[in-house]
Amino acid sequence: MNICTIIGVRPQFVKAAVLSPMIRKEHKEILIHTGQHYDANMSDVFFRELGLPKPDYTLSPAIGKDHERIDSMVRQLIPIIQGEKADAVLIYGDTNSTLAGALAAEQLKIPVIHVEAGERNGLINNPEEKIRMRVDQLSSLLLCCSPQARKNLRKEGLEDRSHYIGNLMEVSFCMNIIKHWHPHLISLVDKSNIRVSQKFYLLTCHRQENANDSNLTEILSAMNAVAFPVLYLVHPRNKDRVLRLVTEYSFRNMILTEPVGYYDSIHLINNAVTVVTDSGGVLQEAHYARTPYVFVLDIPKPPSDTRFDSSRLVRPKRDEILEKLRQPQQFDEKAKNGAVDLHEFENNLLEILRNFEMLLRTGH
Repeated sequence: MNICTIIGVRPQFVKAAVLSPMIRKEHKEILIHTGQHYDANMSDVFFRELGLPKPDYTLSPAIGKDHERIDSMVRQLIPIIQGEKADAVLIYGDTNSTLAGALAAEQLKIPVIHVEAGERNGLINNPEEKIRMRVDQLSSLLLCCSPQARKNLRKEGLEDRSHYIGNLMEVSFCMNIIKHWHPHLISLVDKSNIRVSQKFYLLTCHRQENANDSNLTEILSAMNAVAFPVLYLVHPRNKDRVLRLVTEYSFRNMILTEPVGYYDSIHLINNAVTVVTDSGGVLQEAHYARTPYVFVLDIPKPPSDTRFDSSRLVRPKRDEILEKLRQPQQFDEKAKNGAVDLHEFENNLLEILRNFEMLLRTGH
């Protein structure tokens, strides 16, 4: 098959680095970068570190509101997919890039393969949840990364086109955490090299819900009060706001860094005293590393099918964050990382794709 794979954000780069080499053993893959993560540290460094092939196409960065960005991506994707005579379009997750890929394929009447299908948090007004549900309906092949995701699809009448392949984030984590680490952190303030202290907290905060003065101040105020320095990997979206708030409130316990690559990220997670984040991907990696974590997001209840400790969820309120940080975290023994059987994983994936290709050829 000719498969157009569409990626645009960090977690998609990580998962594509696992799947792309496997896919290319039996299929032609055309890699398209939507430019959704435009910062070099949010994009280029991941390609270098993870050994991802250079994208065959990179879209012009889309600007404006979400729907305008998606429309721009769709317009740029359609002629590329057409020109490559794609048999299928492969997309990951629940981002603007994901939806744009699905919509472009729908207009061209080309089958969609959705990796991470069936993930649900039960919050129907959540933007990512809307994308997940819409994309799953548009997809012809649904590749699930958890058994619960496949159960969710069964409830929605989509089980017949779904398959469980395993957790790509865990596969990637186990493949890469054993590699030797040379820390490379750059100060957001003066661009100097940062030396990682023996004990530190790790903070990431990128969601739009937390990217306002009120919530971000509460989060920074909490982290300014902890016992060890805080390494804050600042997302480009928050850069100006963070610099202003840290200066305005004299938050002196914060070490502000530029975004980091994948290796730095997973090793910082692995070595931190505690991780405080609003990122689902970082949360999963903390879980694999068995590093204590706090998930900062104001949602009514934790997702019912979550694979992390839902008791670690907290609103972006200073006192609530500090209280959660004081509570010890126990890891279930069954959550320990086992060895990932990459050979079995690859064989399963390629068999699914062979069967899918046969269905496309026979028209069933």
